Amino acid sequence: MTMTFTHSSYDVRNKLLQAETATLRHKNAPHTGDRYVIVLYNKDLNYAGTDTCKRSCAIKTQQPVPIAYLNTNESLVVEQYRKELLSLLDETKIPKDRCSASTKHITHSKYGTNEAHFLSFGVSASRKSRQVRAEAGITTRKSSNVNNTKYIRIYQTLCSYLECLHPLLFGESADHKFHACIVAKNSQCEWHTDKYNIGHACFTALGDYTGGEVLIEDAPPSVPDYVICIPTYKRVDLFRKKTYAKVIDRYNLHDKVILLLQNDDDEKAYTDAFPELDFLRTPAGLLQTVNFVADYFPKNQRILMMHDDIARLFKVDEHSKRHTVDDGDAFFTDVFNRMDTEGCHLAGVYPCSYPSTMVKQPAYSTDLRFIHDPLTFMVNIKPCLHLDLQYKSDFERTILHYKHDGKVLRCNRYGIETAYNPKEKGGIGHRDAKAEKDACTLFVDRYGEYVHRVITHKNGSTSMLLKKQP
Repeated sequence: MTMTFTHSSYDVRNKLLQAETATLRHKNAPHTGDRYVIVLYNKDLNYAGTDTCKRSCAIKTQQPVPIAYLNTNESLVVEQYRKELLSLLDETKIPKDRCSASTKHITHSKYGTNEAHFLSFGVSASRKSRQVRAEAGITTRKSSNVNNTKYIRIYQTLCSYLECLHPLLFGESADHKFHACIVAKNSQCEWHTDKYNIGHACFTALGDYTGGEVLIEDAPPSVPDYVICIPTYKRVDLFRKKTYAKVIDRYNLHDKVILLLQNDDDEKAYTDAFPELDFLRTPAGLLQTVNFVADYFPKNQRILMMHDDIARLFKVDEHSKRHTVDDGDAFFTDVFNRMDTEGCHLAGVYPCSYPSTMVKQPAYSTDLRFIHDPLTFMVNIKPCLHLDLQYKSDFERTILHYKHDGKVLRCNRYGIETAYNPKEKGGIGHRDAKAEKDACTLFVDRYGEYVHRVITHKNGSTSMLLKKQP
């Protein structure tokens, strides 16, 4: 397959180059001589569905970095450590990757048919049982790489070299920028992304070689257009009558839509009914789907999450009268542009269809106000919502984004008409009063500092008022 994207070449010999390698395709140019490339990166040390590793959570919400060289401290001490490290590497037999081309298990496709020889150091993700580690009081996957002691001279010299070259760049403490690395000898990668890493990575190389530059896909020059993601489950007819007719078809947004489908039956039913719409297969469950979408799309992608049962998008005037929005695309684009201006990664409309209340609100607010999930604007920071808070996921999303930005944008004069907790068959995320109450109690235990008070409605459902200035 021929790659048609544009890319740039970077010499990393004795230099430090940062790049968003989890999203930008990259490889190295051919070289002659012995070349040792050091790649510094971070892994997610959370177990699935948890956020006990605060360092990993913080890295996943960082803003993307530009492709750029970092400042380095060139000195006699740096040169001495560089020579010592190179000497140790030259006299060490670097093991072959057990998943490279000449083995029976080829899983590291980034090397193509090329053999790969490398050592990994720093922090690694434990493969031991989560239960066994929890019994020992360990709540994350963080562990020390066995090579730190097996190749202790190389590891100590590597740490000393990098610390002199750029302080606090690499190490196992929370203060260091990267906690893991590989040292690869004469590697030849194909175009790939480091999809299992979090945050950006950093390259440097040493040795007596020619060529071997790092080639990196050029970052997109502009803000991406928005996509409309619609989770739906066994509700083809309802979707046709509501969101499809009242929003997608009305405003001619077909080319922006991605249906989020969970099984083979729905894939056939929805693609037969709406062949003009794209779709994406996702895990079962609304919250699982929402987390999948955040992980699937790159950081800063504009995502409009939209439920399948929206009957109307409206705006209220100064007389508290509702008017159907004339141009949905213009409204959605305006909201995303306001988010950029305000520095917000989350936005929404007024959560209830109460015109007399809406007109009394500021047209746009950025303090902590609830962003309801049937129509949610996100500039992706890859948040991970807790599965045990699935009935209060929109409240958790609101707070996580407020913690990230210190604000969320709400368009208080705009709203939607939709059925809350519909009783018909199908749909994702149907809830009952007890489940809501339990989720609400758990939510207050976890995020109580942001909650002003809890409201229990006549039907048993619960809602919360958030502290506008917590």
